[in-house]
Amino acid sequence: MLDWRWRTPEVANAFAARPDVIVHARSMFLQGLFFREPSGWPGPIKGVNPAFMVSKLKQLVIDCNKKNMAELCVSFSLSPANNFITCFLTGVDNLAQLEMNISSFKDTIPLTIEQVAHVEKTLGKVPEDLLDPRFWPKKN
Repeated sequence: MLDWRWRTPEVANAFAARPDVIVHARSMFLQGLFFREPSGWPGPIKGVNPAFMVSKLKQLVIDCNKKNMAELCVSFSLSPANNFITCFLTGVDNLAQLEMNISSFKDTIPLTIEQVAHVEKTLGKVPEDLLDPRFWPKKN
């Protein structure tokens, strides 16, 4: 949901030029970041206020009428607005997370294009360092 780079004109043009390309979306939960409270976010990352981001994400669960963050992430990913995605990869740490993921994929109703636009507007353009866990500062 945070990765605005998929929405650039360059990417849209690349997809249009290569309809044969298969897109595997990974880490729709951004390495579990969407489930963490602000104190569990990496940081500091310039331009990122974890408390503000967590409050926005929690409000989006309500705005989009979803049960929880997992359902919001899955329904965003399955939206017709993201029809360029062919398949999804998610990681799990335990059986409970696997069951939550299965339930989210099975039971969710995809967000509408209008809801996706609301999510994107609400979250804005976050710094690229937040989008790639390789660049997250290590917590002491």
